[in-house]
Amino acid sequence: MDGRLIQNIETFISDKDTISSTRKEELNEVYDLIVKNNIKKIIFICTHNSRRSIFAQVWALATAEYFGLNHFEIFSGGTEPTSVYPSVISAMRKSGLEITPGESNGFFLMNRVKISSKKYSDYPNP
Repeated sequence: MDGRLIQNIETFISDKDTISSTRKEELNEVYDLIVKNNIKKIIFICTHNSRRSIFAQVWALATAEYFGLNHFEIFSGGTEPTSVYPSVISAMRKSGLEITPGESNGFFLMNRVKISSKKYSDYPNP
């Protein structure tokens, strides 16, 4: 894992006190749901699967790898897929994520996981 990526994850961890108590409660509810139901697959969904859900998927993959949580499969999708914004790819590279171009609308990162804008019900999403 790239040193910049490790540093960014560790910065996020150390900044946890900046998260509001209300948001922490909401996140703890999600955590409890995942643990209680032994959830192994997580999908992040937004409208176009071009920015927010892509970031969520990638950062979830990175933090899962950082913490050694290799039993999770993490996906993203949208209701109307378009394409991943170039600025998203640029920001991820600046954060230390290793990204290589893939075919058409996709790119690959971390353990050869393909990231692309796709509908929530498209393969390989659960």
